[in-house]
Amino acid sequence: MADNHPHPKEPSRHGVTSGPSLPAAARASPERGGFDGASRSPGIVRLLAVIAVAELAFTAAYWIEGFTRPGYNWPAESMSLLSLGPGGWMMQINCVALGVLSLGAALVWRRILRPGRAAAAFPICQALLGIGLLGIGLFSQDPTAAYPPGGQVPVIPSLHGDLHNVFAGIAVTAIAVSAFALARRLAVEPGWGAPWAAYAVATGIMTVGFMTGFGVAGGQGGFAGLFERLAIGVGLPLLGAVVTARLLWQARGR
Repeated sequence: MADNHPHPKEPSRHGVTSGPSLPAAARASPERGGFDGASRSPGIVRLLAVIAVAELAFTAAYWIEGFTRPGYNWPAESMSLLSLGPGGWMMQINCVALGVLSLGAALVWRRILRPGRAAAAFPICQALLGIGLLGIGLFSQDPTAAYPPGGQVPVIPSLHGDLHNVFAGIAVTAIAVSAFALARRLAVEPGWGAPWAAYAVATGIMTVGFMTGFGVAGGQGGFAGLFERLAIGVGLPLLGAVVTARLLWQARGR
């Protein structure tokens, strides 16, 4: 007669009960798994794609506004001056809308990245970016001698002008730091690795470099406006869009 009673597992030489071995994926470090489109729900990946498209739309908006705004010299003037003068409300709405979207993006990235490296740091940077953009949209920069035409330049910076500068600093810092945080995660992820990490690091370095050029130009004049646009463009929409596109590509093979 067959013995149907289960037999206790024999202890190993180290005193640990032996059993069926775990699959390699289960034994992998949390930092080495999960950051791919195939392992995430289609809905969360598509939501991230919507966010990436919105960031690209914001980028297109401030380039187009700069090209078409009468009296505005886009290579020399800061983007924030677009919130002044005729049509300035459009730039303010763009900043506030993208700020709200960035706060939502922080929650989405948290779900995609955890567990592992940058699961907290990158979403926090996204949230800080959202706060910075909200402040930029709500508190306008003071007028300058160059724009808007006929604008009254305050002798002493106004409170809303100072607050604008503080929130702008928060936003730009968050963009740069988020690139370095994401690089740490990409460096240990299968299917990503060193080339993608290097790209993220380069993005952070370019953001810092272009903003340094903006600061050296004094925030206006010369190529200050161009440096600012490049600093925001390479970090905010481009890195997010490229990484999201790869996640979507990975999701197709699920």
